[in-house]
Amino acid sequence: MIRIPILLVSLFCVLATAFAQKPVPGKTMSLFQGRQAEVFTLFGPATAAKEETRQYVANAFSLSIQPAALEALQNADAGIISIQLPDPLNIQLDLYRTSVFSSDAMISTSDGRVFAPNPDHQFYRGMIHGDPNSLAIVSVFNSRVQILFADKDGNRRIQQSADGSYLLFKDLDILVPKDISCFVDETNDSSHAEAAPSPNQRMAGNCVHVYVECDYKSYQDNGSSVPNTEEWVAELWNEVITLYENEDIPVEVSDVLVYTSTDPFANSPNTGLMLDTFMIHINNITYDGRLAHLLSTRSLGGGIAYVDVLCSNSFQVAVSTSLSTNIVPLPTFSWSVECVTHEMGHNMGSRHTHACAWNGNNTAIDGCGPAAGYNEGCNGPLPQDGTIMSYCHLVSGVGIDFNLGFGPQPGDLIRHRYNNASCNTGTCTPPLCTSLTTPTPGSTGVDINQNLFWTSSDGAEGYKLTIGTTPTNGSILNNVDVGLVTTYNPVNSFPFNTTIYVKIVPYNVIGDATGCANQSFTTEANIAPSCTMLTFPLNGATGISVDPIITWAHSSGNQSGYKISIGTTLGGTQIANLVDVGNVNTYDHPSSFPYATTLYVKITPYWSGGDITNCPSESFTTLVPIPGDFCSMAINLPCGSSIAGTTIGALPDTGLPVCVAGIQAPGIWYTFVGDGSNAIIATCSQSNYDTQLNAYQGTCTSLTCVTGIDDFCYTSSLISFPTTVGTNYYILVQGWGGQQGTFTLTRSCYSGPFYCMSSGRESSLEWIQNVNFNSDPNTSGSSSYSDYTGSPLTVSRGGSYAITITPGFLQGTRTEYYKVWIDFNHDGDFSDGGEQVFSAGPSTTSVSGTIAIPVTATKAITRMRVSMRYAETPPSSCGTYDNGEVEDYALNIRCNLVTSNLDNTGNGTLRNVSACADDGEDILFAASLNNQTININTTQLTVDGQWKWMATAGSNIEIKANTATRVLNIPAGFSAEIQNLKITGGSAANGSAIDNLGTLTLRDTKLYRATGTNTALRNRGPLTVIGNCDIRN
Repeated sequence: MIRIPILLVSLFCVLATAFAQKPVPGKTMSLFQGRQAEVFTLFGPATAAKEETRQYVANAFSLSIQPAALEALQNADAGIISIQLPDPLNIQLDLYRTSVFSSDAMISTSDGRVFAPNPDHQFYRGMIHGDPNSLAIVSVFNSRVQILFADKDGNRRIQQSADGSYLLFKDLDILVPKDISCFVDETNDSSHAEAAPSPNQRMAGNCVHVYVECDYKSYQDNGSSVPNTEEWVAELWNEVITLYENEDIPVEVSDVLVYTSTDPFANSPNTGLMLDTFMIHINNITYDGRLAHLLSTRSLGGGIAYVDVLCSNSFQVAVSTSLSTNIVPLPTFSWSVECVTHEMGHNMGSRHTHACAWNGNNTAIDGCGPAAGYNEGCNGPLPQDGTIMSYCHLVSGVGIDFNLGFGPQPGDLIRHRYNNASCNTGTCTPPLCTSLTTPTPGSTGVDINQNLFWTSSDGAEGYKLTIGTTPTNGSILNNVDVGLVTTYNPVNSFPFNTTIYVKIVPYNVIGDATGCANQSFTTEANIAPSCTMLTFPLNGATGISVDPIITWAHSSGNQSGYKISIGTTLGGTQIANLVDVGNVNTYDHPSSFPYATTLYVKITPYWSGGDITNCPSESFTTLVPIPGDFCSMAINLPCGSSIAGTTIGALPDTGLPVCVAGIQAPGIWYTFVGDGSNAIIATCSQSNYDTQLNAYQGTCTSLTCVTGIDDFCYTSSLISFPTTVGTNYYILVQGWGGQQGTFTLTRSCYSGPFYCMSSGRESSLEWIQNVNFNSDPNTSGSSSYSDYTGSPLTVSRGGSYAITITPGFLQGTRTEYYKVWIDFNHDGDFSDGGEQVFSAGPSTTSVSGTIAIPVTATKAITRMRVSMRYAETPPSSCGTYDNGEVEDYALNIRCNLVTSNLDNTGNGTLRNVSACADDGEDILFAASLNNQTININTTQLTVDGQWKWMATAGSNIEIKANTATRVLNIPAGFSAEIQNLKITGGSAANGSAIDNLGTLTLRDTKLYRATGTNTALRNRGPLTVIGNCDIRN
C-alpha cells in the first residue's frame, strides 16, 4: 500500500470572484426572481473585537445578536429569506432553504439510541445580493446562527465563539496555525485525469449519499452531548454539501453514528492506521450510504482517503481528523470544511492539483505543492488563487479560493465520475408533502379574505398550488407554481359559506412530492359578525410587554371592521375609546402601556347594520420588572456587600451616556451614597456570561459617567473610583455583545490614596500561585486579579526583605515575566522613582530577589503590586494585559529600624527613629550596626512616650554619650525599655548614661559610667532589671 503525503488545505483560504456563474447563485437568482423575501436583521452594529481575540485572529469585529430577530427567523419557517448584515459590511444575503440530511436519515449512538434529525434546525444557501459571483451559507439552530459568505474581498465568517459572543472575520486573518497534512491512499486509484470526460450516461441514483461516523473524542469535544454533536455535523456538512452543489453534484448525509464511549479507532496512532481500521469496520457493518466518512477531533495531523472509489465496495472511505468544534475560543471551522470536502474529493476521483496527472499530458495544474515543500514529481505555475484540491494555502499570497471550488479540471473529473457512476450512488427523493397551518384544515367560519400559510418542506425548491370549490375542479387556482414561498394571498375573496379545497405540492430538481392530499376549510356565512376573542395576548395572560401588538381572531360573518377599547378598569376606556382600526385583526398602540398593570380590552366588530353590542372585555397584565430593572428601582449596594443577581428577563436600557462601548444588553441597577472612601465594584469569577460595568453619578433623570469597563478578570468586570461624600452613585451591570446571565456583584471600600487597577485578564493557563514575602507565604488559585490588602505585611524603613514568586500552570510550563511595585511615598501611584522594586523573567519556574525599603519611605500602610505576564514584561503598574495575573498586598511601613550610627535627625538615626516610632513599638537595629558605636554628640535623648530600644542578642552595639552630657533622660510619666545594648555615659556627674524619673526596664543591658563621674544610672523611679545586666555605678 503506497501513501503519498499531502498537506490538507487549512482554513486559511480566500474566496474571490468566480470565472463563471455557479449553480448556487444561479438557483438563488431564479428563486428570488419576481419575489420579495422577508429581511432579517440578526445583528446590531459591529464594533471592534476585544483585544484578546488578536491572539486568534489579526482583525475582527464583534457583533451582538438580536435575540428577537433570531427567534423571528426560527419561527418564519420560510423557503427564501434575506439577512441584512450591519456596517462595516452593509450587505444583504439572499438565501434559499435547503436540507443536509436525507428524508429518512437517523442519528444513532453507539449505546443504542436512535433520533431523527432535529426538525427545528434550518439550513440556507445563496449569495450576496446583486453579486452572482458570490456564495453564502447559513445554519440556524435553536440559540445560535453560523454564517459563511464570500465575494471578491475574500471568505468571511460570522460565528459564535466559546464565550457566546459573535465575531466577524476573514479566514485569512486567523492566526491559529493548522500544522496538518492530507494523505491519499492510491491502492484503488483508477482515475485518469488526462482523459476527456465522456458524455453523461444514465446512472442509478440521483445524488451521493454519505454515511458519517463521529468518534468518541468529537462527542466529548462537543460537550459529551448528542444534540451538540448533531449540530456540529449538520453545520459542517451544510457547507461541504454547498461546495459540491456548486459543482452540480447533489450530496446528502444518509445517516450519522455518534460514539458515546470508546470507539474502534481509539488505538490508531495516525491517520493511516485509522483509515485501515475504519475500512475494516465499514466492511463489516450494514449502513445506508455510498461513501463513508469518519470525523474526529483528535490531533492526528489531518485527513486521509482512498482515491476514485465512488463505486467501490471495499475502499469507499475517508477520514478527517484535527477538526474544530465550537467549544474553543475561536473555532477554525473553515479548516474542518476544507478537510472534509478535500478528502471526499479524493473519494470522487480527484488527485491533488500539483500531482502529475493533468492537462492531458500528466503535468501539474499548479506548483503550490512543490513551493510548499511537497513535491509529487513535477512542477507547475503558481496561480493567483488555489482550488480545493491544491496546497496553495501554504504559499504566501495565494491561498485557497472557495468560490473557485474544485477548479475546471478536478471539477470536470469528479462530475464525470458522478454522472457516469456504475453504481447507485444514492437516491435523493423529492420533498415531502406539507400541510396548511392557516387556516387549520377542517376549520369553519374562515374569513373570505384569509391568506393561506403552510409549513416549509425541507429540500423544496418551490410549491404548486391548486385551490377549488370541489376536490378536483381547481376553479380558483389550478396547479400554479407559486415559487419557494410558504404563503399565498388570493387575488379575490373566497365565496361565503363554501368549502374550499387546497392541494400543496412541494417540488425540487428530483421531482414533485407524491401523494399530496387535498385539505379543506369552510368560509364564513354572509351574516352579522360575531364577537371575537384576543389571540395575543390571551385573556388572563401575564408578563406581557408594554409594547405588544394586540391581535384577535377573525369575526365570523360579514364584518366591515373593528373598534377597540382599552382601559385600566373593567369596561374602561382610559387608554383607547372605540378606536376604529378598519378591517384588520391587529392593533399597535402608539405609546407604551404602563408596567405591572392589568389592562382590559374590548373588540367590537361592526358591519352594514352597525356595531355588534355586548361583546365581552378580556384582560392581560403587563410585565412586572425584575428587581433593579430600572435606575429608579436600583438595589442598595453597601460597602462589603455581595449580592447575587441576574439580567435574564431584564428590559432594555436606552438613552444612557456611553461609559464603555455602548449599552449592548439589558442590565440591572445598583446604587449607593458616597462616603469619601474608594470603591471597588466587581463581578470577577462570579458570572456565567461576559459582563460589563458602568458607573454613573447624579440622578436617574440626569446621569453622568464616572467610569466603565468590559473585561478586567477574563470576561468578568471590575471598576474602582474614589467617591465623594453625599454623591449618589448608580452601577449598571449588563452584558457584552447582547449576552445575559447570572452574576454576583461585590463592593469593597478602602480609605487613603486611590489606586489604579490592573489585571492579567486571561488567567486560565497561568497565574500567581504563591508570593512568599519576608517568609510569609500566600498561596492562591487562578484569578486575573486578587486583592490581599486586608492583612498588611509589616516592614521597616531601611530594611531588606526576601521575595519569591511561584507561578501556577494549567498544564506543563509557560514562560513568564514579573514586576513588583511599592508605593513608598503613599501618594496613590507606583510611578515615582524607585517604586519599581523587582523584575524577573523570562522564567518557567519560581523567581526570587530582595526588596529594600528606603529609609525615606512614608510611615503608612501602603500598597505593593505583584504582576506576572506570559511571554512579555508587564507593561506598567496600571491597566490590563493579555495573559497572567496581578495581586495587590498591603505593606505596613514602620519607622522602627535604626540604620545609621550618626547623631542627627536624619532618617534612620537613633534620634529620628525614637521620635517617629509609635509608643510601645519595638525599635530595632539593622545588622549593619553590629559591633559599632552610636555616638551621641549633641544633646541627650529625652523620652517623650514609651520607647523600646530592642537590639538582638550578640549584636554588640554601644550607644555612647560622646560629647553629650548623657545618653538618655526619662522624665516622670514616661518609660523606656532597653535590650541587648551597652550604654556608656557622658560628663554628667550623676546618671551619666541614664537619668530616670519615669519607668525603666533593662534586659541584658550594660550601663557604664564615664570616667570621673559618680554613677552610670541615676534612678528616681520604678526600675526593672531582667537577665544578665551590668550596671556600673
